[in-house]
Amino acid sequence: MIPIYVISLATDTVRRERMAGQFDRLGLPYQFFDGVDGSNLTTVALETAAPSRRRRYWSHLTAGEIGCALSHVAVIQKIAMAPHPFALVLEDDVVLGAELPRLLADLEAKPPRFDMMWLSHAPVKKHRAVMPLGRFSDRDLRGRVYLDYTAAAVIYRREAAIRLAAAITHIEAPIDHMLWRNHTVPGLRAVEVHPQAVIQDMDGPSTIRDREVKALGLRARFARETIRYDNLVRRWRSFVLAWGPAALLRVRRAGWLR
Repeated sequence: MIPIYVISLATDTVRRERMAGQFDRLGLPYQFFDGVDGSNLTTVALETAAPSRRRRYWSHLTAGEIGCALSHVAVIQKIAMAPHPFALVLEDDVVLGAELPRLLADLEAKPPRFDMMWLSHAPVKKHRAVMPLGRFSDRDLRGRVYLDYTAAAVIYRREAAIRLAAAITHIEAPIDHMLWRNHTVPGLRAVEVHPQAVIQDMDGPSTIRDREVKALGLRARFARETIRYDNLVRRWRSFVLAWGPAALLRVRRAGWLR
């Protein structure tokens, strides 16, 4: 059975009860992974975990973002040290689809080629570049070029977790940026299932706590655009490293796919 880790604050009993009820209904074993509450970290601890001089993000990082990233890195390290070939990592604000048990069984029986598989993703914009990879568990399987701002439901192959655990030595951005935008480890094969098998609740309150939105100064705007351009180059380079140059000929706009 593929291990399932649910990242959740130990104090958040309401979310834990809701997630436990979903797993009980589906008959899936799981375990909670105690998340790091960034609000409990000292200023020194936050700076040690996420040094300002090594930040690769256009804004400061909130304590909640640092705690969230530390939580995901810790569970990735756990997967890397475990003997299981795959593991599913969930955040505690998701709704599990009824087909999830079958998908996990299909993955164990005949895994497709991937390093990280998104089970939940943002609504696909029609212009987003994707590469059709066929069918998996009665869903379309797609390689992604442009990656979303989410890490709510991801299956990691152990080899990918080993590479990520070795590469991430500090927090330089929110975890979704580190994994999917900054391409901390280039050449990982990121795929998604469509339609998604897990839905993230975007309407509920966030335990990360949103940053205060302020008008960006000239320096911050320049830093943001510089990072965006660099990430654009990293994105396509990583895609080619993962799938090979010939894969560029298979890329399609998501809106063209039926």
